[in-house]
Amino acid sequence: MDPDQNQQDRPKAYISFVLFDDQFNLVDENSGVRQVKNEPDQLQTLAVDRMRVKKNGFLYVYTSNETTQDPLFDDLTVMASSGPRLEETTNDKP
Repeated sequence: MDPDQNQQDRPKAYISFVLFDDQFNLVDENSGVRQVKNEPDQLQTLAVDRMRVKKNGFLYVYTSNETTQDPLFDDLTVMASSGPRLEETTNDKP
């Protein structure tokens, strides 16, 4: 279980991210969850710094809320940057 999940003093509101490779297999080391802090009416940064993705794939990011409170996820940003390409191999046949 992620250490940031289900802390009792926080609302049950989360930002979750799941990475799948190009064959739709889960990439567990690039998946996780961040729980909203118990700081109402405050801007919160629930960031993952420099998540290195080693394969091509699909990142699914979503929010969830299991409380009667209304956390606002209205300033959600996902940023991607590319590093140098070391090798690319294709199996395409003409």
